Amino acid sequence: MSDDLSRLDATAQAELVRTGQASPLELVDAAIERTMRINPQLNAVIHPLYEQARAMGANYVKGRVAKVTETADGNLVLHYEDIENGGTLVEAEYDLVVLAVGVQPNSTATALFPEGALSLDEFRYIAEMDEDVNPGLTSIPGVYVAGAASGAKDIAESIVHAGATVAQVAAHLEQARLEKVEVTA
Repeated sequence: MSDDLSRLDATAQAELVRTGQASPLELVDAAIERTMRINPQLNAVIHPLYEQARAMGANYVKGRVAKVTETADGNLVLHYEDIENGGTLVEAEYDLVVLAVGVQPNSTATALFPEGALSLDEFRYIAEMDEDVNPGLTSIPGVYVAGAASGAKDIAESIVHAGATVAQVAAHLEQARLEKVEVTA
């Protein structure tokens, strides 16, 4: 099950937490497990500190943050509504706070085209027709997608994806130019 959890996008993972089917810690554990399993081939994570973070008391909280204040000794006081525990208001002191938000697809993207023309994937992101071979290619000829519009991605993934999509656009424009040259010749 843990590999299934780590393969879900942020919206699907948030839904599991919201409905009580998984906790934030279970999702983090699933991501760590998958990362550790595939990292030997990728060599992308060079300093895995998961266990160290857990041993040092890393705490994963799902809540609506009201504010973060700083104490005289530099610690941070997080004021939030604890969603997992009935919405109680909590004030907790930490030495580090990382705020992360869920990512949701743009619900208005399809309105730019005739109804049904732009295909969406199962999570309502713009679908790529063959993301491995033709990244960025959508269901509409001449329309391409890049970055987080096609799914939850971090900055580095978005940059790589945009570069691959630019190559697709360049190939499309070159093909159109060649077809125009053939017609006029």
